[in-house]
Amino acid sequence: MNNVIFKYQIPIQLTSTIHLPKNAEILYVGTQQGSMCIWCLIDEKVGLEPRQFYLFGTGQQIERILGYRYVYIGTFKLDNDTLILHLFESVPV
Repeated sequence: MNNVIFKYQIPIQLTSTIHLPKNAEILYVGTQQGSMCIWCLIDEKVGLEPRQFYLFGTGQQIERILGYRYVYIGTFKLDNDTLILHLFESVPV
């Protein structure tokens, strides 16, 4: 196993698909130079898999997706803490 920590940017949109190496472990979420990022422990030698992420603002309605559940990943504070977005990943039930 050849583990390394990589950074991936999260786009500011309701839903996004990010292709991560299989079994990537999300270690940290935060902002860097105004961009939302996740840092993951990955194995560079394995193939990629699509993972579905959602951003929700505080007070926003969250609609459930049949057959999936949301797993909380972390919270981003943007624009001098005036915009707070919560990152979730949808995973099969």
